[in-house]
Amino acid sequence: MTQFYIPPLFELIRSKDLNDHELIASMQSALDEEVEIFDLQDSDYNNALHYCIYYNRSLDVIKWLINLSPFSVYDRNNMGNHVLFAAVSFSSLDVISYLLHHFSDLVHQVNNNGGTIAHAAAVGHFIQEEPLATQCIPYINQPDYFGDLPIHAAAQAGNITAIKWLVAHGADLHARTVKDDLSVLEMATVRGNIELLDYLNDYFNLSTPTNNGFYPIQFAAMNHPNSLQWFLDQGFPANWKNDLNINLVHNAASYNIVENLELLKSKQVDINLPTANGWYPIHFAAQSGAVEAIDWFVKNGVDLQLKCKSEFDNTPLEIAVLNNQVDVLDYLLDKDVPISQPGTNNWYPIHLSIRQESYKAFVWLIDNGADINAEQEDEAGETPVICAVYSDDLSFLRTLALCGAEIDKPNRLGIYPIHMAAYTNTKSLKWLLDKGVSPNRKQATNEEYQPIHLTAIYGSPIFLDILHSYGANINDEDQTGLQPIHYAAKRTDLDGVVLQWFVDHGADVNAVAQKDFGNRPVHYAAIRDSVVNLEVLFAAKADIHKATGGGLYPLHLAAYHNNLRTVKWLLAHGAVGDQWEDNENGETPAHYAVQRGHVEVLELLFEHGFDVNKINKYQVTPFEQAVHLGNQHVIDWYFNKKIISKN
Repeated sequence: MTQFYIPPLFELIRSKDLNDHELIASMQSALDEEVEIFDLQDSDYNNALHYCIYYNRSLDVIKWLINLSPFSVYDRNNMGNHVLFAAVSFSSLDVISYLLHHFSDLVHQVNNNGGTIAHAAAVGHFIQEEPLATQCIPYINQPDYFGDLPIHAAAQAGNITAIKWLVAHGADLHARTVKDDLSVLEMATVRGNIELLDYLNDYFNLSTPTNNGFYPIQFAAMNHPNSLQWFLDQGFPANWKNDLNINLVHNAASYNIVENLELLKSKQVDINLPTANGWYPIHFAAQSGAVEAIDWFVKNGVDLQLKCKSEFDNTPLEIAVLNNQVDVLDYLLDKDVPISQPGTNNWYPIHLSIRQESYKAFVWLIDNGADINAEQEDEAGETPVICAVYSDDLSFLRTLALCGAEIDKPNRLGIYPIHMAAYTNTKSLKWLLDKGVSPNRKQATNEEYQPIHLTAIYGSPIFLDILHSYGANINDEDQTGLQPIHYAAKRTDLDGVVLQWFVDHGADVNAVAQKDFGNRPVHYAAIRDSVVNLEVLFAAKADIHKATGGGLYPLHLAAYHNNLRTVKWLLAHGAVGDQWEDNENGETPAHYAVQRGHVEVLELLFEHGFDVNKINKYQVTPFEQAVHLGNQHVIDWYFNKKIISKN
């Protein structure tokens, strides 16, 4: 880091050993030695005039410098403050008056943050004095570039005199800062400014929450002990809590204000009560990294492994992991809290760190001996590597691999990391393939899915491109006899692009799934009512008039599932299905529609000239099936169409 530079001459200005007369003599001597004193600047670009103002040199010194170099008044430091702004913040009234009289054009300028003369004067002692007061009035409610008003500058400086003057001249006392969303009341609370709090008490309702949802007393508990004591002195109970049962102990714990914890304990407040969602104060401390507060709770009898009474039952250790609070983890380790035991959802802390992408905590756990191959204590038994597959941050996978984790180890269900990556994360998928994991790795499951099967089911073409480029076989069958194209034909999302990918890469559009009733891609598309996929298959010259192994045509399947869009499409493309010789029971699409009570399908078939009352091999008509099943609305349809006479 570069050391802050102050010219030697400026050290003379700062020196209390030189009076003003001696300082002028020293500067004159420097000039005589041809030192360009008006070119000198410190690391923040303050010039000699700035320094004379900061260190309260007299008006005589200021005039002497200005007479030698009037233009130096306009020099700005790195904050964009010229000499007038510096003077109204730090100097005496006579210097301020002189500058206002001789350099009035500076009044209307702003600094780099958009701060006005009123912002600068709010920090000083003379905003209420003439001639400065008149110059500040037009800017009383003008925000700087961050949205802060002069009254906020006064509150930040603890300048109650300036605040009173600003309020008397129309300043918005309830305005909030933009960046931190603080009111003047909250700023006073942060600083523990009791005098200012006493003044503001007449202007603010202390019993209502602020814009950020906190009540003023909560803000006090999170900040200065003097402020909390002030609120208690106003009659607020020490055991105060909001509608969510968040009390002052929770607030103090979150911000590591041990003095406030002691104060509340001295008021007989229970230090170990849960909120409405089951969080205890020690959990708030763990979340925010409040080590001193955690230690205070432990010394006051709170269990370091206390679980939240919530859905996740997190301990302080788990909360620290989830929030990357390494200092808290160091403390807990020193207290012999185990870091390799399953907890919430039977996950180990290392799994939690990966799922939350808490990399600092993740590295800390590994450095302190966490098991990098630990299996979650549940049915799946996922490893840290499988958890890491889901993260866009490859740092987790890389770190696990460098530390010796098994990157091709299945979970207890027989699913490998690459199967998870095949449809969830392209970065992880490519990384695993680059590390030599087979693109055709079979799951150790009944289905024996390969990565490309899962991509066909859940993924998108970008995953397919990666797998294909690494040698994945697009026509391999899984244990159920289905090829990836069969799964792609089942998709009803992504407008057919997955199926189109397989078509474009040479997959067999008429592939028969022998183990699944001899279904083809067209049958799966018909079952799923995916007209988009039917269009893709039709354009690829797939035979849409082929039956399944059981003799069912796409129209049978669409009729059975009431897939009206598919029925219309198949009929428009000349679909067969009225014949029944190949069907096991000789049933027509009308039989299948009747079985499920699909009158609209019957209507479509009827409109396209199908015999909707043809007998099957058992000499049973669709109407007779409807009577047998008691489908009255189907029966009525046959009567209304006069296909069957009521007589």
